[in-house]
Amino acid sequence: MKRSVFLGLGWLTLVGFSALGFLVLYFVSNLNPKELFQHGLEPALQVALGLAYGSIAAGIGWLILRHPKLRQTRLFYSQMIQGMRLRFFDIIFISICAGVGEEILFRGAMQFYLNPWLTALIFVAIHGYLNPKDLKITAYGMYMTLVIGIMGVLYEEWGMLFAMSAHFAIDVVLLQRSLRDF
Repeated sequence: MKRSVFLGLGWLTLVGFSALGFLVLYFVSNLNPKELFQHGLEPALQVALGLAYGSIAAGIGWLILRHPKLRQTRLFYSQMIQGMRLRFFDIIFISICAGVGEEILFRGAMQFYLNPWLTALIFVAIHGYLNPKDLKITAYGMYMTLVIGIMGVLYEEWGMLFAMSAHFAIDVVLLQRSLRDF
C-alpha cells in the first residue's frame, strides 16, 4: 500500500467513522453526540491515563510480537509498514485519525448497544488479528482483545478522551517500532 493511500484511509477513518458513529448515536439512539464527551474524569486526566495505558499495552504487545514463534508475523507487518515510507508526522496523523474515528464508532456507537468485550472482539477481528488459519496472529489478537476490552470497560468510567488517547498511543508505539524492526 502506498503512503498516499494509507494517509487517505486515515482521513476516511477520521471523517467517515466519526460521522457514522455520530449518525448512529443521533438517529438510532436519540443521543446527542456531544454527550460522548460529557462523562468521566477531567479531560487532562483522561488523556494522561489513556497515553499511559496505551503505551504500556503497546509495549507489552510488542514484546509478544518479538517472541521467536511470531517472528514471521512481525516481519510481515514490519515490512508492510516500512514499505509505506511513513514519516513521524504520518504516524501521528494516522494515529489521531484512528484514535478519534474508530473510538467514536466502536466505543461510542457500537459499545452503546454491545458490551465492551463483544465490541473488542469485533474490533480486533475486523483488524485481522483473529484468524483461525493463523494461530500465531490469533495469539496476538487474543492479547489485543484483552487490551481493547479493558479499554472499553475503562471508557465507561473514565471517558471518551481516555479511549481515544489510549488508541492513539497504541498505534504510535506499534507503528514506530515496526518502522525500526529489521
